[in-house]
Amino acid sequence: MGKLHELFKTNPNLESGEGIVLDYDNRVRIHIRRAGGSNRQYQKVLETVTAPFRRAIDTGMLSQERAEELFMEIFARAVVLRWEGVEQGDLDGSDDTAEVIFNYDNCMKLFHTLPDLFRDIQEAAGKASLFRMQVEEAATKNS
Repeated sequence: MGKLHELFKTNPNLESGEGIVLDYDNRVRIHIRRAGGSNRQYQKVLETVTAPFRRAIDTGMLSQERAEELFMEIFARAVVLRWEGVEQGDLDGSDDTAEVIFNYDNCMKLFHTLPDLFRDIQEAAGKASLFRMQVEEAATKNS
């Protein structure tokens, strides 16, 4: 296997199957797939969600706010797989510590309440380096 192949080959299972885990302060874990790569569901949902806005996108007339809203929907449907440790207070800003199940509606509420969290997930999901074979192999060796 060539050196560049070793450095850049991604793991299709991490990209579109089991995903990777984003660990937030050892309290909340969010499992995500890659936004792109071999995640065919992402591409399919991206096309479906953006289709009604194609003209606005092509002409540069889609507002930043609307674009972010569309990507929140895409990520809730095709990138975020599940979570552990998300509490009701994370969704509504209250002091409620009851854990919340993962579903589309709760994911959208979380993204709207914590848009910087959404942006962090969006950035991680776009980094091919997090879905590379070497990363997985190194994690396995350190276990």
